[in-house]
Amino acid sequence: MTDPDRSRIISFWHERASKTGATATRFHAEHLDYDLAALAPFCRAGARVLEIGCGQCVMLNTLVQKFGVTAHGVELVASYLDQAIKDERLTTEVADAVDYTPRPGFDVVILAGLINSIPAVEERRQIYRRIAQALAPGRLLFVKSQFGRTVDVDVDAWSEALGAHYRAHYPQVDREAARLGEWFDVEVTSPYPAALNPHANTRFHHLLCRAR
Repeated sequence: MTDPDRSRIISFWHERASKTGATATRFHAEHLDYDLAALAPFCRAGARVLEIGCGQCVMLNTLVQKFGVTAHGVELVASYLDQAIKDERLTTEVADAVDYTPRPGFDVVILAGLINSIPAVEERRQIYRRIAQALAPGRLLFVKSQFGRTVDVDVDAWSEALGAHYRAHYPQVDREAARLGEWFDVEVTSPYPAALNPHANTRFHHLLCRAR
């Protein structure tokens, strides 16, 4: 994909919001337990958590209610934030991840599926750089995404499962880990069982990135 295609990806998410409401962003609800298990050691009560591209705050709602964190969610599609729980420990704002500058003081920053909506390498690197500048050494950037196994994978086609024309970019996992490695110590993990990785050319991973 070329850089202008991001506008088409964003259009897809706005369209999903208008048609499917509260279910719009939860393509992989069956992943949540695996994601929470990976985050649990870093999200003890009182931890400060930022999620950029938080969708309908499914992850943050759970982290606040189950683990007692203080959380802030950033999302481009404003209507998704209506699903945030009413809790003083959770705040939200509307912003584009590409332009967003995190404030210092967070213990964990989450990018869950966000990078699949940002096909331009330099825009992703800009996001990583800004997060690294905001995180103290040892703090965590958690990247959950679908990645290309051997090459970058672009999707721009009708999806029968979604009933929509789906657009996304899946960067090759080792190359993306290397990009993150410019600022972080990166551990690549594959927590999901084979049944949740049905495609031959892509795989879901967690990238646990410790700030230096």
